[in-house]
Amino acid sequence: MHEQQPNHESLQELVQAMQALQANQEEETTRLRRRLQWLENRRREFFNIVAQNGSDPDTIRKLDQTETQLEEMHQLLGRVEQDLKQSLKEIRQRILDLRNDELVRIQHERELIRQRREKIRNQLLPQAQNRVARLQEEEGAMLQQDQELQRRMRELSQLDQFTEVA
Repeated sequence: MHEQQPNHESLQELVQAMQALQANQEEETTRLRRRLQWLENRRREFFNIVAQNGSDPDTIRKLDQTETQLEEMHQLLGRVEQDLKQSLKEIRQRILDLRNDELVRIQHERELIRQRREKIRNQLLPQAQNRVARLQEEEGAMLQQDQELQRRMRELSQLDQFTEVA
């Protein structure tokens, strides 16, 4: 029976890749959230300055830039999170596919083992037992033949007494 190499290593590699991806994503998300928090604090500062000082063009421009950066950061964070979800979904699907392939392979191997055991139990062992029985019968018959030949040899040896010349 040919045994296929299980894909346990592949499954393990995918799980490790998924864990690494999640860890990297957590780091990236944390970094982006810190940046987002910094931009939100900056926007509040500019908003407060504009509220206190009126319409200073430079502060309004900085506030607009900060709000634009905030919007871009929110979009980037959303894309990063969506990319992570998609990547994790794909890796999970590959893990499931590999696991299912491995289960099918194991079930097939178990079926081959079951069939071989059944053949041994139902066919080969009875044949071997019959062969042993025939060989034992043959051995018994040969033992009887040998005993018969020994008896004849003794009889022939007794004839030697009658043929001796005195």
